[in-house]
Amino acid sequence: MLKIAQVTAALLAWLYAALIAFWLLWRQLYGDSLWWLALVNAFAPFLFAPLVLLTPFGGLVRTRAYWLGLALPILAFLLIYGAQFFPQWPAGYSTNFKPLKIMTFNIWGESRSPETARVILQNDLPDIVAVQELSSGMFKKIMQEVGQFYPYQVFDRGSGDEGLGVFSRHPLTKLASKNFFEQSWQIQFMRVQVGERTFILYNCHPRSSNILRYLRDNRSVSLEVTRSFAMRAVLVEQLMTDIAAQTEPVVVVGDFNSTPQSDVYRILRRKLLDSQQEAGWGLGHTFPAQLTTFRQLPLFPRLIRIDMILHSAAFVALANYVSQAHGESDHLPVIAELAWQ
Repeated sequence: MLKIAQVTAALLAWLYAALIAFWLLWRQLYGDSLWWLALVNAFAPFLFAPLVLLTPFGGLVRTRAYWLGLALPILAFLLIYGAQFFPQWPAGYSTNFKPLKIMTFNIWGESRSPETARVILQNDLPDIVAVQELSSGMFKKIMQEVGQFYPYQVFDRGSGDEGLGVFSRHPLTKLASKNFFEQSWQIQFMRVQVGERTFILYNCHPRSSNILRYLRDNRSVSLEVTRSFAMRAVLVEQLMTDIAAQTEPVVVVGDFNSTPQSDVYRILRRKLLDSQQEAGWGLGHTFPAQLTTFRQLPLFPRLIRIDMILHSAAFVALANYVSQAHGESDHLPVIAELAWQ
């Protein structure tokens, strides 16, 4: 009986390894071009959830075949996510300039309460706050609650409750570019003057792949997911084209509606560093902020990381964390402390 149990466990371990190998290969070959693979990529960390049970179970099985089967999933997890669970030591940076504390927060277009505006105060009033899904009403509430600390603002109303805004302690100069031409690309960018130094700040919010909405509206999930993932990849290429033309340091923040295993993220990382990977701990998931339901089925909080702060090599991330304060929003804010090189 023990032998049968050991063989069965080893077979399960090898089956799990085969599934991980299949995902790694197809992700390498096709990225987000296949709609179902794009969704699997978005929730990639959960592919490794079985390791929580399978690894300690190996102490009972005690066979070489079992551990050989688990070797690939364990190695894949360590290579992809392992560094995010160990202490990070920042690279060298200049101590002649005060580090910048930057926050990005999708405030949720339907937010109406001052409680949501006070999230900025609860996070110790960062130097720069970039907000997505900002309505005119919430812009006024933010100004009422913390406006005295932010003498410089840029607010693009967008359509309805889908505006973008930046609140800053440092002077802002709004910029324009011909590189952004898609209507589904919400972006604002500006020059930030910090003493004698300047940098370019991009505040981004591309359209999401709202599967729940597709299901409610009886739209084709495969078609809509394929289209939305491809559109975000095209749009972020426009962003990288614009960044390539800049001669100043760059910080890129926002709700990208894309996770670290997406094609969008890989495009961003061609020239940008991720503050979470530099100075954060753990997976850094930001959405959804709280438990919600769909057709009476629970959707658990912090499933994915789509809110990010990235930067060029002119900066070093000293800290990056996800705030637990979010007010009415369905996103958790992300805060990073960036030092000049």
